Amino acid sequence: MSTVEPIFDLEAEQGLLACMMFEGSDAYHDALADGMRADWFYDIRNAAIFKAVQELELKGVPASVVTVKNQISYLIQDAGGLAYLASIPECSPSPSLASYFAGRCKDAALRRKAAAIASEGLDLAQGSKDGKSVLNQIVERCTAAIDDATVSESHTGGGLALAFTDSLERLKALADAGKRSGLPTGLRELDKMTDGIQFGEQTIVAARPSAGKTAIGLTILEEMVFRNGVPSLVVSCEMSRQALMHRLCAIHTGVPLSCLRRGTYNQGEFERISAFNAALAAAPLFIYEGVSGVTGGQASAIIRQHARRHGVKFALVDYLQKLRPDKKGEKRTYEIGEISNALRSAAVSSGVALVSLAQINRDSDKGEKPRMPRLSDIADSAQIERDADTVALLHRDREKPNDATVIIAKQRDGETGQFSLVFNGPITRFENPSYDHPQD
Repeated sequence: MSTVEPIFDLEAEQGLLACMMFEGSDAYHDALADGMRADWFYDIRNAAIFKAVQELELKGVPASVVTVKNQISYLIQDAGGLAYLASIPECSPSPSLASYFAGRCKDAALRRKAAAIASEGLDLAQGSKDGKSVLNQIVERCTAAIDDATVSESHTGGGLALAFTDSLERLKALADAGKRSGLPTGLRELDKMTDGIQFGEQTIVAARPSAGKTAIGLTILEEMVFRNGVPSLVVSCEMSRQALMHRLCAIHTGVPLSCLRRGTYNQGEFERISAFNAALAAAPLFIYEGVSGVTGGQASAIIRQHARRHGVKFALVDYLQKLRPDKKGEKRTYEIGEISNALRSAAVSSGVALVSLAQINRDSDKGEKPRMPRLSDIADSAQIERDADTVALLHRDREKPNDATVIIAKQRDGETGQFSLVFNGPITRFENPSYDHPQD
């Protein structure tokens, strides 16, 4: 059996450090801009020297053999001793080679990461009976590693001006054609305020328990799939596939949900149900049933996979706090933060317009006169708010359950405010008030 050799490039590690230890800090900052971290260095001596250089740069002190020695005098043996440290500047003929050496160090680090993921995948495969779960976890690890290693180039001058002009022309063409930059939801005021659900962004729609967060999510989904033909994915942690189909049928056909469940629909309603079934058979709709348990990493991998394989442009996650963490955290807030960040990363990297439903705690519903919900009411984590590009809070008055208010509490690139909707309880659909003006 062959021995697995460690993956590293000692010459490149020493060469990069040599570039950094010439007087001046340009080499360090160039490498840092390329995403350099201590784990690029496999040799613990080189990692210790790099950390010393990093600490010196933070103090504004140029790195050299003398300054590095003084910085880690108490750990000099970790850096290979003074003789090793003194030999480093001789490992590169010129600081101009820093980018070359940095690229080699990064390549070796990525290959080590790939080997670690492969090893972890073997352990997962041997210790789990759920093969699909193992594959999803491996895909998520690989995607996260690629995202982590990707450093975007900056843009300047003519490139910026050209991109800005292209953006203006694209938006003007959409406006002239009566279209929006994002995907329309069919809820007029929501579309007017947000210009639709934007690609590559995460929109959080939050509500108290039983206030209708799934209903508004499916109202939007029905518009996407059956009225606009948008390839769409649902990651459902709350309802079974059958329950979702009943809800979507009621929303689309207007047949009361209770009739669908009891089988008490009449002939005219049956014809509408049959038409819905035919439309469903041809619909670009994908449902991942995660009621039995799905992690944030798995949900993220599923979104990326469906965007890549099936051209999915819209995804609905129902709901965020139902997702399990990939690893146990010290606090639930930390776990939810990791889940929220994973979902947003999936939206950005795949270009999918993502709506993540979330639960609001019951604090705003206490007392004789419940108040409108606010951002701080979102359950478990403020990180959800930070990871969202747009946050919409849904409120229904307990005394007037058919009247609903949506509060746009956050929008990175647009206005905030609120508007009214009507909740049609028998078919669990949110509708535009009758006094709304037709869409321009």
